[in-house]
Amino acid sequence: MDHPIETVLLKAGDVVDGYTLVGLLGVGGCGHVFRAEKNGRPWALKVCHPHLDSVPRFQSEIRAVAALPRHPALPRLEDFNRHVASNCWYYVTDLVEGQNLDSFLQVNGPIGQGEATYAFGQLAEGLALVHAAGMVHRDIGPANIVVRASDRSLVLVDFGLSTHIADSGTMRMGGSIYQVPAPCQVNGRRGDVYDDAWFLAACMHMALHYGSLDRAGSFTLPAGGPADQLRLKVEKAFATTRWYFPVPPDSAGVAVHANVAQPATGSDQWQVDLGEGVNLPLVLIRAGDFVMGAPLGETSRDDDEIVHSVLITRAFHLGCFPVTQDQWGRVMGNNPSFFKGGDLPVEQVSWEDAIDFCQRLSAMTGLEFVLPTEAQWEYACRAGTATAFHWGSTCDGSQANCRGDLPYGGSVAGPNRETTTPVGMYAPNNWGIYDMHGNVAEWCADWYGPYPSGQATDPSGPASGQHRVLRGGSWHFDPARCRASYRNANFPATRGNFNYGFRVVLKSPHQG
Repeated sequence: MDHPIETVLLKAGDVVDGYTLVGLLGVGGCGHVFRAEKNGRPWALKVCHPHLDSVPRFQSEIRAVAALPRHPALPRLEDFNRHVASNCWYYVTDLVEGQNLDSFLQVNGPIGQGEATYAFGQLAEGLALVHAAGMVHRDIGPANIVVRASDRSLVLVDFGLSTHIADSGTMRMGGSIYQVPAPCQVNGRRGDVYDDAWFLAACMHMALHYGSLDRAGSFTLPAGGPADQLRLKVEKAFATTRWYFPVPPDSAGVAVHANVAQPATGSDQWQVDLGEGVNLPLVLIRAGDFVMGAPLGETSRDDDEIVHSVLITRAFHLGCFPVTQDQWGRVMGNNPSFFKGGDLPVEQVSWEDAIDFCQRLSAMTGLEFVLPTEAQWEYACRAGTATAFHWGSTCDGSQANCRGDLPYGGSVAGPNRETTTPVGMYAPNNWGIYDMHGNVAEWCADWYGPYPSGQATDPSGPASGQHRVLRGGSWHFDPARCRASYRNANFPATRGNFNYGFRVVLKSPHQG
């Protein structure tokens, strides 16, 4: 049975998991977009058409929006779920008050070159971040660019056709600019960053010359003009960052929920080949916010674990494991560890040694490796949880390599192995990261110091200090000192301690 695209089970006045649908904002091929309100705030709520075979595509759209970096030109995912009463998937983003570009131009006419250059330049920066995160939009057009009413800045919306750059599938897009299909649509191939760049430039050209173009005829983007310079800007950004893309995502299910931990999938895995069968696996950590520190009631809380809100604005790749002795040996040519074993974490390394490793690994690979900031470390350790450990509030040494004979949280005494253990021996957290508690304490990039007051955005610690931060505790520490919020520190030259190791971050050029 055929169903008209306008048919949808939800309508204005309905309440969807606390979001009251106020009115319909638009209809697309995959869903309806409603203006919604919750807790006195307006939101944009997009609901999947329940009668179409579009649920997998809609889930892919949710994954795409969830993975977007934080940028004023990009939507921010607030929530998603399946509405039980209607059996409809939906997701919620910040509401952008304004009109789509086509409607705006119909009312206001063409945009001046100065304003267009600035507004589309900002939008190009957002699109470059989309590409750096490994995605392409594939459906850029005047209907999917919103002009904010407050300041006439631009926001790119509707990621329903977005895909991973490495995906091999194709999709013929609907819609056009000046009735001209995308090159990928004509050729039956997947959309890529060059299509994105061309169509963004075409939208800028349209905004500059609205009313003087034949929208029904063929269209060629003039070379050398402001719009063509915008196209080259996006393509140049891609050319300098294409190494950053991870492997293609798994098409099944939804991999991430805003601020709620979900099992990591193969889509988030990436690895660096160090030669002779030694690889350095990493996992993609998406941008988001979390509460850093320990609440007053947490057992063994120290005074420096003050609770505060932290925003991580850029995705990054974090080592799945602490750096192993095999990995260290491939890069540094030696093995300083007290406990020997290729799959054991390297230890007896100073902060300065860890920095040296990152620099040599960067030179070896042509990528940029650094130590995680303290905030990145705790964000990745917690993986959306708020308990003392990523698995809960008790520890007896069976969940991680630590002094289980000194149990935490009312547990019965467990094992004390009195040595490091092979990385990955214990279960990972919800984002696929291993050994964040125990085994070896991990050097972070920051100088040790008090946390900033209030909300912090991408904090990186004090500008100077005496001690560098260590996180996660070790095999020799009791569980209380292996908690997610526990802070340790030592002089950066301290080397002869077989508790100390580290893991690395693969840094994006767009990661501040």
